This record gives sequence, structure tokens and C-alpha cells, in this order.
Amino acid sequence: GMYTASAGPCMFIYDGSTLEKIKNLTAVAIDSLNQSYAKAKSITYSLSDNVAVYVKNDSGYFSSNVSAVSNTSSYDLTAYYDKSEQSGGRIRVIIAIAK
Repeated sequence: GMYTASAGPCMFIYDGSTLEKIKNLTAVAIDSLNQSYAKAKSITYSLSDNVAVYVKNDSGYFSSNVSAVSNTSSYDLTAYYDKSEQSGGRIRVIIAIAK
């Protein structure tokens, strides 16, 4: 398989039960967030139904949820998506860092 991922959120692509490749998700800084969508500048991205949300602080990463981090005046948000919206892509991971 092809393992081209570096540090950060990744996507695991399987062929049946065989891991075919691991690749990084694409990062985008988020300006606004709700339960369904994240907005980055003028682009709207759909959230995955099971988006993983983490708050990062000096101690590490802690599991959270969209409603807890959706206040962008309190958090800097980075979202990670797998492919373009036009190709059916979704935001899979959101990392929130308190301002």
C-alpha cells in the first residue's frame, strides 16, 4: 500500500480488510461552525455525521463535540476534510484551540 501521511489527522483507505493507503486529511481554518456546516471564507463544508471534535491544550487532545466549540470568539478552529464537497467530501475532524 501507499503510506504518504505525515503528522496530523489521516484517512485510512481499505480494500476489503487490507489497508491500501493512509493519507492526510486537508486542513482548513474555520470562520463559523454549526451542527451541519463549517464555513471557511466563502466556502461551506458539510460535516460528517460522525465528525470527531477535539479540544487541544497544553496537556493534549480531549474529545469534545460541535456545540461545545462552535463559538469562534472562544476557539480557533481547524477542520480536516477528505475530499472536495463536489466529490462528496465531508469534514471528518475538527481541532479547537482556546484563544
